[in-house]
Amino acid sequence: MKNIKFLLFIVCLVFSLNVIFFNCSFATLYILKDQEGKDIWITNNEILVSRCEKLGYVIWILKAGGLSQKLLEPESIDFEPQTKVALPPTTELMPASKTDYATSKNTDVFHDFSCSYVATITPENLIRFKTREEAIDSGRRPCKKYSP
Repeated sequence: MKNIKFLLFIVCLVFSLNVIFFNCSFATLYILKDQEGKDIWITNNEILVSRCEKLGYVIWILKAGGLSQKLLEPESIDFEPQTKVALPPTTELMPASKTDYATSKNTDVFHDFSCSYVATITPENLIRFKTREEAIDSGRRPCKKYSP
C-alpha cells in the first residue's frame, strides 16, 4: 500500500511539473509594478499587461526559462529591464477612452460626465463629447449644477 501511495505521489508530481513547464516555458512573463512600487506581481496574461500599460505601470519583459523566485523584487534582477511604459509621477492617471462631457439627444444642455444627470440619460439618447468646446460647438450650453 505504501508503494502505491508513493507511486501515486510521483505521478501527481510529474504531472504538476509538466503542467507548470508546459504553461510557462513558451510564454513571456511580465513583471508589473505601479508607480509607487507598492503593487508588484508576475503574470503572463497579455490582456492584464495591456490594461496596466494604459494606467502607467512599469512593465519588465522576461523569459520564463531558468528564473528564480527573485522576480518578486524587480530591482534585484541582474539585467536591464525593458520598460514599455513609465509615466512621470506627477501625471494624473486617466483611462484612455474617458469621455468628459455628455448630453441627451433631447436637450440643449451638456453635463460633466460625473454629473448625476448623466445617469438619467438612456443609452440610446446619450451623446458624448471629449472636450467642452466640442459640446459648445454642437449648440449646447453647460449644465448649471456643475458649470463644466
